[in-house]
Amino acid sequence: MKKNYSYPVSSIGFTISELPGETAVYIEFSGCRQNCPGCHSDYLIGDQGDSLNLEDTVYNAYALAQKYPEDITAIVLMGGTTNNGITEKSLGILIKALAKKTGLPIGLYSGRDEAPDKYLDIEEIKWVKTGSYKEDLGGLEEPTTNQRFYVKEHTIVTDQYGVYSGRIPHWVDMTKQFQILKGEEIAQQPNSDSDSE
Repeated sequence: MKKNYSYPVSSIGFTISELPGETAVYIEFSGCRQNCPGCHSDYLIGDQGDSLNLEDTVYNAYALAQKYPEDITAIVLMGGTTNNGITEKSLGILIKALAKKTGLPIGLYSGRDEAPDKYLDIEEIKWVKTGSYKEDLGGLEEPTTNQRFYVKEHTIVTDQYGVYSGRIPHWVDMTKQFQILKGEEIAQQPNSDSDSE
């Protein structure tokens, strides 16, 4: 008997800021139980989202991706590891279904203080953000942050004769990229002192 999975979807839309260099369809899940002080997404704490089944969740992301097929390059899931309605199994099923339907790589924002290695062998996941939000340390764009952003890369493996025998996935910490982007944004802002001279 097929299990009917459901997901507390708060919103679905587009983002250019969650995955550097990517234009992604995002899915936010409500019911977060982290309760981080100063959370910038505190609207996800309550259970105000709509409960969508697996097929509807995938279809909505797919439909948005198809709206701009030349521009959308990824899917990013936010809140799915720390809420009251999604298990690791149902999250894994959603990730695989989204990747299969859209043909796009998946980013996962985890609010947990955890190593990213548990997601390394999920082929469809290309990016992972880990770490609870700590207001005094700031988000990814701050050099003091405890949060980390990783991209999956692969090392080519050859045998003793130099013949290709596979590839091994590993995470590369790209957190600094968010801080560089913030620095570039600040540098591009007009200087009010020079404008007044």
